[in-house]
Amino acid sequence: MNEISKALLAMSIAPLPLVASLTPWTGEPIGYGTWFFAGAITLGAGGGAWLLERSWQKMIANRIVIDIKPNQVIVDGVILNCEFSSLIRLFKSRVALAEMLGIIVNEAMFKRGQSVGIRKSAHIKIWPGSLQVSDFELESLSEAIAAEFISPVFEVIDRHIEFPSRDLPCTAPATR
Repeated sequence: MNEISKALLAMSIAPLPLVASLTPWTGEPIGYGTWFFAGAITLGAGGGAWLLERSWQKMIANRIVIDIKPNQVIVDGVILNCEFSSLIRLFKSRVALAEMLGIIVNEAMFKRGQSVGIRKSAHIKIWPGSLQVSDFELESLSEAIAAEFISPVFEVIDRHIEFPSRDLPCTAPATR
């Protein structure tokens, strides 16, 4: 649950104890108007929290997939070529990283015919191939992406991982 939904839920609960605590102080029963006002705030804020949380979950379910390869960015199937890699590093400089990020954000925001002002969620797949990627580069990329997208997911995919052999001995129990 995001922070705004939590704040709306807290706001929806707040008027009820306040109204209930007024009775001992005044000695008179509380009027219908006060209960109506407190109930309207409770229902409105609770409904707002529910709608906000529902739209948040829907946005996270429809993540934009961004593949970052050496000198190539693929945003939901659209291939974009830009020079941000060197011969040995995936990101040759911070300026190249910022330019690549600007291209990604522009393509992602105009994707699927949605409104330009809505921030989207992203699944970032980094394919370094034979190039080196340091933790510092990944950290600066994640900070830059997190500033532009809502709850991004990062994945570094290495093609050079050797998997163990699948020919494992059978460990099934012996039959009698």
